[in-house]
Amino acid sequence: LACAWACAFLEFVGLVVALDAVLARLGAAAGGDEFEAVASAIGLLFFAPMLHRLSNVALGLADGHYTSLISSGLASLVFEKAMRLPVGSAYHARAPGGGTAGPPPNIVQLLSVDIIQEAALAVKTLALLTAAPFIMCALLLLLAQRLRLAGLFSMLYLFPGLMISWLVFQWGVRARKDYQANQDARLKHVQDLLANLRTVKALAWEKLFVARIREARDGELSAIQAYAVSLGMLMANMHTTLWFMTLASLYLYTANHGAVEARHLWVVFQIMASLQACSSLVSAGLRKTMNLPSSLARIEAFLKLPERPAGVVRAPADRPEAPLVQVCGCFSYEEAAAPVLSDLDLSVARGEVVAVVGCAGAGKSALLH
Repeated sequence: LACAWACAFLEFVGLVVALDAVLARLGAAAGGDEFEAVASAIGLLFFAPMLHRLSNVALGLADGHYTSLISSGLASLVFEKAMRLPVGSAYHARAPGGGTAGPPPNIVQLLSVDIIQEAALAVKTLALLTAAPFIMCALLLLLAQRLRLAGLFSMLYLFPGLMISWLVFQWGVRARKDYQANQDARLKHVQDLLANLRTVKALAWEKLFVARIREARDGELSAIQAYAVSLGMLMANMHTTLWFMTLASLYLYTANHGAVEARHLWVVFQIMASLQACSSLVSAGLRKTMNLPSSLARIEAFLKLPERPAGVVRAPADRPEAPLVQVCGCFSYEEAAAPVLSDLDLSVARGEVVAVVGCAGAGKSALLH
């Protein structure tokens, strides 16, 4: 966090202060020692970027270290949880974040998207996001110092701009959750179709499965479209807010005080460039905060799935004559439903050939799972 704040302040605020100091020294050197002024200006232009680069390197190293810790830790938790889940957990689990029935999060999606993709640069992005409000306040104070009351009056436009950004942010979070819910539903239907292809063809359920997959895909596309639109509106609102504030400040200052000094004008333009870059940093941070809540909710929902009761599957003993496979208990695909398999007590010896025979729906696939 300290590296992120140092890096952000050096990049955005430090550059403005260094530019102001360089222009002031060069302006003062017009009738004095030009060599000393130029030497001090070169020193400022060299040391300020060097400090920023060093802090940026430290921030990158810290982010890589903590990202690997978070990704590997969450992946280990999810994998160990998956090994303790019963076979029927994919059929009677609850959707994350809601009380309606729905498919549980797909473990491949959890690993590739919610853990690996979302954990990347999360520490760095969120740490920089915490510094962004203070950086913007410092830049706005520098703007007010240069343009006096004109800079303060232009800040009043921040309040409606922030309100619009908050509403758009909430819309984007909801769109992201809808997208992931529809994606889980689509993957669940595809997996069911491929796993029970013979049954689907025998009962002529192809159109039903295709309709369900298309419905989930349409919802997925609509949600990702709303999510993309919300991101675009968020970025556009922040950029236009900053431009409007700067132009309004310059207009009010020239209307009340006449022309602006050339040195102050260059500093104002640099403040504008820093605010613009800081708004991009805020956009990246808000995008990460849009994605993280739904991803963490999906991981939490997966980790809270009911586990397989102890003793249902017994590990084979180390003795050579012990059975290779030993299963006992009951199984049903849905809670509070009649079991598909009852009072199992199956032992298969090493090298033994076993045939499982039964009519459709008798539980052969459940036994193999």
